[in-house]
Amino acid sequence: MPRIKKVVNDINVENTVSPPIPEEQVWDVLEFAQSLGGLYPAVYSPFLTNQRMKDMNLLTVGEITQERAEKALANPKDSERELLAISEGLEYTSTSYRRIIDYMSNLPSWDWTYAAIKVDDPNEFKSPAYKKDLKVLKEFFYHFDHKHEFNQILKQLLREEATFYSFRNEGDQINSRFVMQQLPSEKCLITGRWENGILFSFDYTFFLQGGVDINMFSDAFKTGFLELFGKDGKIIDYIPSRSIDTRSENQFAYMKDCSPEQDFWSFKFQPAVAGRIPYFSGLFPDLALQPTVRNLQKNNYMAEAVKLIMGEVGTLNKDAKGPSVRDAFNLSPEMAAKFMQLVKSAINNSAVSVASAPLSNMKAFQFEGNNDMYESYMTNLLGLAGINGNLLFSSGQKANQSETFLSADIDQHILENVYPMFENFLEFQINKLTKKYKFKITLQGTRFYIDKERRLERQTTLANMGIVLPQQISAALGMNVFEFQTQLDEARINGWVDNLTPIISSFQQSGASSDTGRPRKSDSDIGEAGEETRSNGGNLSKGGKN
Repeated sequence: MPRIKKVVNDINVENTVSPPIPEEQVWDVLEFAQSLGGLYPAVYSPFLTNQRMKDMNLLTVGEITQERAEKALANPKDSERELLAISEGLEYTSTSYRRIIDYMSNLPSWDWTYAAIKVDDPNEFKSPAYKKDLKVLKEFFYHFDHKHEFNQILKQLLREEATFYSFRNEGDQINSRFVMQQLPSEKCLITGRWENGILFSFDYTFFLQGGVDINMFSDAFKTGFLELFGKDGKIIDYIPSRSIDTRSENQFAYMKDCSPEQDFWSFKFQPAVAGRIPYFSGLFPDLALQPTVRNLQKNNYMAEAVKLIMGEVGTLNKDAKGPSVRDAFNLSPEMAAKFMQLVKSAINNSAVSVASAPLSNMKAFQFEGNNDMYESYMTNLLGLAGINGNLLFSSGQKANQSETFLSADIDQHILENVYPMFENFLEFQINKLTKKYKFKITLQGTRFYIDKERRLERQTTLANMGIVLPQQISAALGMNVFEFQTQLDEARINGWVDNLTPIISSFQQSGASSDTGRPRKSDSDIGEAGEETRSNGGNLSKGGKN
């Protein structure tokens, strides 16, 4: 029997290149991995992580119509998610709605002052215990950028009416920053109230999804997760009336109550109402009409641009002798078409149409348009929101200064109503850290320049009377109380005052000085006539000041 010779082909593995995987198969694999998220929550990828980050504050929107908005508003109790989705979608599709949200959320200046509570003897302000607790207050505001954080929270409140956070103050107390970590609103459920606001529960199935790493969240979540799913987990009766100290022990199925003692905090624009109805939800049907009004204005522009030239095709002389002829025109259709083409080529404009017909008394037509339709819609829309349109957009409408100031004052009063809930948060967090002394925090002011002028002028008037309130001055200037004092101390130690040039009294100045004449009034003190004179520079032509 002949021996069989085996032939082995040498293959260089290092030089072998696998063919690329089609893009469609890549996405199939990713979708499959995402579907396994509930079974294998420890599966991570940049794609899944990005998806979970979007889940924090993005909802599925869909097409927004007037009918959809009106249907949701007809039953707001059972349409919370629908209204939140519409609010989110309108912010992306309507510049007007986005500007309203930005304007209202950026209006507060979040300036602040503090006051020690229950100080019986003024000498206590010099005691070591007070200075130690005051240092805690100082360090807190150095680590926590409350203006930035509260601005983001207020913007979310105007979008969703309620928002939920975990206050992260772990890490190095010297170099670390305190931040507010937003929690997924769809996993949070309002379940109670206490003296400082709203209480909520959290759905821990959030951590069973692929792409969610519990190590990226507060340690309180780890404790709660082990209590729900750990081997030592035990069933505990759900009692809504538990105190704040023991509230975190409450659990039901996969839900656990969140306690402010564990730095969980909820903010709500209208705390008296448990439902989450966006503040500007009444505008949704009108905002949904914006694409329709925009198309109507476009059609109006197109109609106004069209010119129609009509020509009459004459008929044969009826008095002429001879038999009657059907279609007795004095010009054949072929010849008329050639003449019309000649006229069209001479005009050479697509907006001008040329036509002919065997009719009498033909005339040229031009359609008159209404160019104010869209602008009128936008003005009325902002009026429904209670906001002066001149504060957000420039328009052909003449600005009324008094009306503008009054509108800004109303907006200021509306937003200052949310200050107490943020004051409660600051006081709770600060007074947890202090030992003997507790502090009251007061927020004030807006970014509107008239409000800043008023507050600073008020403090200047009091200072002239011998009443100096350094905290109020720093707040009027928009500065941190302790930074203001630090700058004063540094200027004093470095002799900065010695570099100042003495101010010359007005009685010693020459009459030719450019600073002579009546002092310039603030914008809030002049009337409509004065505003018009200042705007067109009427006083400059007379050698005066504008």
